[in-house]
Amino acid sequence: MYRIVNRGDTLEVLIYEDIGGGLFGGVSAKQVVDDIKAANPQMINVRINSPGGDVFDGLAIHNYLRDHQARVEVDIDSLAASAASLIAMSGDEIRMADNALMMIHNAWTVVAGDSHEMERMSELLKQINTQLVKSYAAQTDMDAAEIQGMMDEETWMDSETALGFGFVDSVTSDMAIAASFIRPEYKFRNMPEVLLKKSAGNEWKSSAEKRKARLKI
Repeated sequence: MYRIVNRGDTLEVLIYEDIGGGLFGGVSAKQVVDDIKAANPQMINVRINSPGGDVFDGLAIHNYLRDHQARVEVDIDSLAASAASLIAMSGDEIRMADNALMMIHNAWTVVAGDSHEMERMSELLKQINTQLVKSYAAQTDMDAAEIQGMMDEETWMDSETALGFGFVDSVTSDMAIAASFIRPEYKFRNMPEVLLKKSAGNEWKSSAEKRKARLKI
């Protein structure tokens, strides 16, 4: 679910959805930017429960919110994984529910072609990872090599861990919505048991084949 709610001087942007629009579904950067521009808010409250999605849409939303003249406050209500964690870094203040989760990892994709095409894609993914590290480092003040190491390992963080590393500014009360399920095609390596159980109980009609050309983080 993606929804914009105007609450006086504050625009609530609810991102309970995959990141990336068009053929792949989810919410696109264009949609988010267009909706915020139309509202012209003094304050933006972004609420997140998302497994991530398209890396370029995530970067575009992050950069737009980061540079917006309004104050941006982010609440991680349940899950901010992958590209959704990048969007979370755009906040002037970032709050995380006590029972929520955050995950950071390297960009990945599926590609077909010869060895030259594989090498080109490898270089592109490395370039994207470098930009992601910059965004996380701006919030945490952590060393770039340390952040890259966390991304290499696909690091999942509970609220206290995220707070300790500086990915969030504060921890708030438990949210009943926590433990979001994730589509099988994301194929995360280190997904916590609570999410694995939740995901196993849900069937999705969407096919991983639809996402082959899509860069994801």
